[in-house]
Amino acid sequence: MVSIMGAPPQGNTPVVDSAAITDDSIVNADINSAAAIAGSKLADDAISLSKMASGTDGELITYDANGDPAAVAVGTATHVLTSNGAGAAPTFQAAAGGTETQQNPIIIPPWVFKSIIQGSWVREITDLQYYCGDMTNGSSMAQNDELSYKVWIPEGTYTIYMVAVTDTNHGVTHIEIDTTEVGTMDWYNGSTLRNVVKSIASVNITTSGLKDFDVKLATKNGSASAYNAQIALIWLERTGDST
Repeated sequence: MVSIMGAPPQGNTPVVDSAAITDDSIVNADINSAAAIAGSKLADDAISLSKMASGTDGELITYDANGDPAAVAVGTATHVLTSNGAGAAPTFQAAAGGTETQQNPIIIPPWVFKSIIQGSWVREITDLQYYCGDMTNGSSMAQNDELSYKVWIPEGTYTIYMVAVTDTNHGVTHIEIDTTEVGTMDWYNGSTLRNVVKSIASVNITTSGLKDFDVKLATKNGSASAYNAQIALIWLERTGDST
């Protein structure tokens, strides 16, 4: 039989009580898993990061379906942590494409312009015009008459609408965003028609920001006699994400 520092033996197993251990005398010890040390025996915040087993940079700690600690595998750059529902560990996955659309259109009152690039543009309000009037270059009607606007346009794909007058002396409006032409609208007609709506679809805005939005009468229909315009309203409707 073996006795350690005065502790009475129990069969062939030595028994050591705390009174038999000199303070600071144990430097290292292997504790058998059968000891089943409860969490209540450990002081809060007693285990530092340096005491944890090494892992892989980029992994996260989670729990598996059995409730045991597990690692979330490293994802690819730009992937996001995604829940896989109850009972399954999360994983890094590619971000899903956005489905946001702008419910309210971007309204551009034509008389709220930043500058007149060319032409004699005025706002006219008469009994024959629209409730808020329109912008016209009726006293110049020259090729390349142009209005410029500053408009905040979020990223996305848009349809641009314009309400205006068609007539025998009306030209073709060219729409430019940050100096890039995105489409045209021909306002020639054999007679005067008001409240005509024309549009340009699939206008791609790749980055959100304050844009130069220009309306330019660069060309005209072969049958038109001048480059006139009577613009009552402009608006943009977002139809989806940019492409």
